[in-house]
Amino acid sequence: MRVPAFAVLVLAAAPLRAQAADSVPACVPAPADSAGVVRWACAGTGYDAAVRFSVFLPADWTVTAPEDAGLVIRASQGGVQIAVAAEDQLHAPRTRADTAGFWMRATRLVLARDPTLEDLQAFRRRAANPDKARRAVTAAQLRDSVLLAMAGGLSAAHEDRKVVARAAEVRRLAGRPAGYLAETFEADGIPRRAESYVTVRDAVMFIATLECPDSGCGDALPVWERALASLRTWTERSAAGRERMSSIDPDPNL
Repeated sequence: MRVPAFAVLVLAAAPLRAQAADSVPACVPAPADSAGVVRWACAGTGYDAAVRFSVFLPADWTVTAPEDAGLVIRASQGGVQIAVAAEDQLHAPRTRADTAGFWMRATRLVLARDPTLEDLQAFRRRAANPDKARRAVTAAQLRDSVLLAMAGGLSAAHEDRKVVARAAEVRRLAGRPAGYLAETFEADGIPRRAESYVTVRDAVMFIATLECPDSGCGDALPVWERALASLRTWTERSAAGRERMSSIDPDPNL
């Protein structure tokens, strides 16, 4: 499954991964319901320890849960593949160096450019603490122009694929504004279609992607639409996380 590198998406340096994750992230299935779908509840680890999402996927599709530090779940059937991924752009600092990196990344993400020392100092005074910094990053990245740029980072062109058609706009994912990208591209001479959504909550980037043969996407679209409608996102550090399933979006600032 083509899941583009998050570093391409964030318009700045992604969270440092010098320290190994504590363990492999987990995606746990519930029993299949009468409609033949399974709710998968996923939780990150290491720097992504606060990240959570859940999504419904067909019981008869092959599902691949996370196999390394990245929080990604994939479902496939034939040539059709769906993936949901998440990464914390501003993880909880563990060391003094982490703290310095946290504020540098937060300032860069808010400004969408490399900050000066004056920029960094001004933002740190204004934000005052990590929670406010994450809110500022989230608000900055939910602007239409930034969401569209993030969606553009998911393009097959970044993998040297020939893109023959493209459409981008701002839609919604999990109750939040999201960048949307639809492309037709050539892979080994065969036309394929990809649809991707990207949104941000509590400074965590959430991505959902569909890829299928261009001539065979029709049957997969209802499955894709159900997965998108079912997706719930939250973080354990937020108020929305503590009441996570009571509402899709209890606090629009998170």
